[in-house]
Parts: sequence; C-alpha cells; structure tokens
Amino acid sequence: MKLLIAPDSFKGTLSAPQAATIMARAFCRELPIERVTILPLGDGGEGTADALIAAGAREEFCATIDGYGNAVTVRYAIIDGNSAVIDSASVVPMTASRREPAVASSFGLGAAVKDAIGKGCRSVAIALGGTGSNDGGCGLAAALGVRFFDRSGQSFIPCGNTLGEIADYDVTDAARLLDGIAIRGLCDVDNPFYGPCGAARVFAPQKGADEATVELLDLGMCTLAGLILEKTGFDLQAFAGAGAAGGLGGGIAAFLGGTLASGIRTVLELLRFEERAKEADLILTGEGCTDQQTMMGKAIMGVLNAAGSVPVVILSGLVKDVGDALYEKGAAAVCGTNRVAAEFSEVAERAEQTLFAEAVAAARLIATGLKLTR
Repeated sequence: MKLLIAPDSFKGTLSAPQAATIMARAFCRELPIERVTILPLGDGGEGTADALIAAGAREEFCATIDGYGNAVTVRYAIIDGNSAVIDSASVVPMTASRREPAVASSFGLGAAVKDAIGKGCRSVAIALGGTGSNDGGCGLAAALGVRFFDRSGQSFIPCGNTLGEIADYDVTDAARLLDGIAIRGLCDVDNPFYGPCGAARVFAPQKGADEATVELLDLGMCTLAGLILEKTGFDLQAFAGAGAAGGLGGGIAAFLGGTLASGIRTVLELLRFEERAKEADLILTGEGCTDQQTMMGKAIMGVLNAAGSVPVVILSGLVKDVGDALYEKGAAAVCGTNRVAAEFSEVAERAEQTLFAEAVAAARLIATGLKLTR
C-alpha cells in the first residue's frame, strides 16, 4: 500500500509535521505499507511556511524587525527555486506578552519579501493568518517603497492609529522594485476592509483592541479606503478578503498590485499534490477541529477536492456536526480522536496519544476490510 499523509496542524497541540509522523507510525505498524509520502499542509495561516519546509521546500532565513521594532529572524520557504512563501505571523504575531494592533506594524515583512526577490524568486506568497497588526498593509507597502504623506506633505510610515492621517501616497518606487514579481496574499476569509464585518471590528478585539481602539481603527481603514478609491478608482470595500490580517490583504492589492488566493489551493499547487495523489492508494489528512469552517475551504476540503479517486481518511481532534457533509464531499472515513469532554489543557497533554490510538483503530479497520475483500 502506498500512503500519502497530508494533515494541517492540530492548532495548539500538534504541528502538521508532528501529526503526519504520528499517523505514519500507526499505519506502518498495522498495515503492509510499501511507501509513505509525508506532505504536512498549511492553509495560508500561521505555520504555512514551516509545513512547506517540512514537505521539502528550501529553508531560508532573513533578519528583520517584528511588529514593535524588535529584531527577529524570519524563517520562510522557497519552492522550485523561484516561489517564496512567507508567514506574516512570523513577523507580526499575536503574542501573549503584547497585543496592541493600533501600533503594531507590518513593516518587517518587507525585508523578507526583498530577501526572497534577491534570491531569485519571481513569485512571493504571504500567508495572512494570525497577525497582530491592523495597519491596512501600509507598513509592508512602506518597506517596499510606497511613500505615504500627511496633510503637511511630510512622509511617514503609518500604523493602525495613524491611518486617518494619510493624505496621499506614491507607489512609483514599489512598482519599480516589484516589476515582474507576482505578489499574492494567501487567505481563507472574505472580510471587507472596514465596517461591521471588516478587519477592525471582527479581528482587532482578538488582537487586544478595546472598543475605543476598534472605533479608531475602523475609521482609519474607512478613510484610507476612501483615499484609494478617489486616487485610483479601486474600491477596496468591494474586494473580497481585503480585511484579512488587519487589512494586509487589501494593502497587497491596492499598493503592491498583488492578488489574493486560496491558501490551501495555492499550497497544494506548490506541492504538486494532485500529481502525488495519483501515486497513492490511500490519503490521510486531519486538523485540530473539523467544523463548519472546514467546509468553507480549509485544508481538509482542499485535500478532498484534489484527491481524485483516491480514498481519503480524515483523522481530526474534534469533529463537530459535519461528518455527513464530508462523506458527501467524498471522504472515505471521518474520525475524531477526542471522544470524551475535557478541558483543552488535558486534550493538549494527550494529543499525541489520542491521535496515535485513533490512527491505529482506523488502520485496523482498513486491515479487516482488506481481509474481507480477499
């Protein structure tokens, strides 16, 4: 049997490479496995670059600054020598120690983008999940050459609480730098730039913003979108996903001439997943919690859509009311590893044990099916 193992991370408990290794150990113990191919996945959120590196992408490092100006080293992936994937959360994370989206900046991402271009990449994808900023992508844009001006004509680097002070901007230098370079934001949300479903109102509270700060951020995003519309005719508010990562999705489009793409679809394309699936007899995938969000285009749905006729077994930490829907989408089996109610700390502590046990149970059922067939 040829096995392809391609899980997402089990958020807060196991990384995608860890989960894949556990599944492989269980199935190899119970079944006559001829070959195992491990392809850890990321769906455009935090950990996407790490998953690609674990799947064989080239590992690169770049010195830069985090969202608050502290020196950090970013680890990112290069695939086939010309396509880079950078996690925005590796530069601007939501940390327990500091959550201030009004002052956090995406500026540090620019150094990683420049580093990738300098190493020959003509395509740069930025995974947009898990960021702690809400600067509309202005920090990244400024790092790549966009100049922002206040009402007195002075240039400055905007952050969330100064978006409303932008009176004009000039993209000339950035356009020259990025000529011939494809910039993509990877995301799985379609939130608008501002408003009730926009970046500030939906995501800023998770990043530490109180009610007054949310109002300030949303007003700044609205003002910035109005300026962009007036200057270029580009309506950010009508651009699905513009609100991703504190408006970084919109900034990539408006200032850098970039596009947004499905995170999991892009990752699967970069990994040539469909080609590898054709060589497998069985595919294993999974994630921490499989629920309605899964059905909206996360990693498991990407695997099911790309698997073709190869059976897919889903091994997830929790499965919430979507088992039947996944079977309708082609899943061969849907398994949840946690079968009793427990605090998350307890679930996390035994995550490796429960995943291994459920994988063993699934492998034994498959072994029984093979015997019955014979």
